[in-house]
Amino acid sequence: MRAFAIVGTLAMYVALAMVGRLVEPVGDLPLLWPAAGFVMGVAYVWGLEFVSVAFVGATLAGWLGGMSVGGAMALGLVNAAEVAFGCLVLRRLGVRPHLERVRDVMALLACGACASAALSATASVGIFLVSGRIHVSGAMEAWRSWATYEATGIMALAPAVLTLGSKRTKNLRVSRVELFAVWALGLTIGGLVVWAPFPALALVMPILMWVALRLGPRGASVSVVVLVFFGGLVAHAGVDLPTIDAARVHVGLVLVASACLSATTLTLGAAVAEIRRAETDRMRIEAEDRAIRERGELREHLLAIVGHDLRGPLSTVAGAARLLLQNEDPSARRLADVIDRATKRMSLLVEDLLDFARTRLSGISLVLENLDLRDVCERLVEEAKVAHPERAIELTARGDLSGYWDAHRVAQMLANLIGNALTHGQEWMRIEVFGEAPFAVVLRVANGGPPIPAEMLDQLFEPFRRGTRASAPGLGLGLYIVREIAVAHGGEVAATSAEGDGTVFNVVLPRDSREEPVSSSEPAGSLPDLATASSPEIVREYESS
Repeated sequence: MRAFAIVGTLAMYVALAMVGRLVEPVGDLPLLWPAAGFVMGVAYVWGLEFVSVAFVGATLAGWLGGMSVGGAMALGLVNAAEVAFGCLVLRRLGVRPHLERVRDVMALLACGACASAALSATASVGIFLVSGRIHVSGAMEAWRSWATYEATGIMALAPAVLTLGSKRTKNLRVSRVELFAVWALGLTIGGLVVWAPFPALALVMPILMWVALRLGPRGASVSVVVLVFFGGLVAHAGVDLPTIDAARVHVGLVLVASACLSATTLTLGAAVAEIRRAETDRMRIEAEDRAIRERGELREHLLAIVGHDLRGPLSTVAGAARLLLQNEDPSARRLADVIDRATKRMSLLVEDLLDFARTRLSGISLVLENLDLRDVCERLVEEAKVAHPERAIELTARGDLSGYWDAHRVAQMLANLIGNALTHGQEWMRIEVFGEAPFAVVLRVANGGPPIPAEMLDQLFEPFRRGTRASAPGLGLGLYIVREIAVAHGGEVAATSAEGDGTVFNVVLPRDSREEPVSSSEPAGSLPDLATASSPEIVREYESS
């Protein structure tokens, strides 16, 4: 099959070379401009072994055009080098054959067409000078004509071969009537090139734009083939000019104008393909995001339902345990005490799950009341000392600590911070509350434990993040709930960790958030240096923001 493909490509090459001779801008030079573009596209899509077709075909076309065998072989070598150079440069630049990117079209026009054509024109004109087929005085004109026609041929044939041979490129749905009408109109306007080439080419531009918009790179590339060949060949056959030089100039200008329109059409087709691909990617990403959100909402609804349904059985077990505690049998009371502690831990886990679901679904709701934070802190610290008499827990409270907060949520926030410090800290814990500022109070909890790596600090407040200790209790929602409660009050929380103080949690709470309620999922403001500043500096930062 490969051999048949090579033979068929060779036959097509020779036929296109003969067609190229119909447009003869430099006397009797055997121009191969359509064939070069065709074989370059074939070699890029199906393999560099098709470069040999360029050598054999150009040699045969040159010999049929009246050149000697040696000159024809030299011309074949030049043509093969042109094709190989263009293919290697395009592969180096990563050009995709479907031409659905503007950068691919620009690379094809600049390197595949212009650079390769300049290389071919330079080598070919040199061969013709040595062989005596052209005079030195006409070398520049021959070079310009050769380079122009080679670049036009590559620009016309190569894109069509690339896009038609690309598996990725797909035809868009266009009605046959619409397609027939536009081609008929294009051919009619193309016929006007015979009498008025440049106005007619201007009329072709809207049709090419329609083709690029409707059919993409493939339709644009096929339209370019029709435009270049129809414009060039019809103009050459139909124009009756008094001198050969005038005819050459006329045909050359028509082909140059056609090449410019072709470049515009190919670029527009690639731009349209990029826009469509970007729109497809956007829709795909939106669909994936929507699916992720739906899965997240389903999970959060499930957690809320499970947490709510667990409350009833836990209340029953807790009530039974309290009744058993009244039993006179010591062993029964001991078992009841174990059951009572276990149900309390389970109740806390269920409440954490419900709070997590609330923050995700609707945010934490607050019941604001006039509250003294000092009373809350003293009560929770006293409870912690009773439960953990072996730990040294120090409380420092200064200034006016009154404000409008949710008493239950603030107590829950401080209890979570104290529980975290008891779990991950050392023998001592320091709790400080500062109320010197008029608009906010600062709560600081230091656990004195080992420092946490800096890269892990940002993850402390994420849900379901547990400490490094395997025996750490809970679901990893405590610090997440702390952050959500602080944000719901219009405040913020951050953590630092270093030797000495261990991990320190800084919470800033505005005294009154009644006028501007804040959703727990959207922080009210930013505290630039909350993680590193001292407590007075934290307050100043907050008030200034």
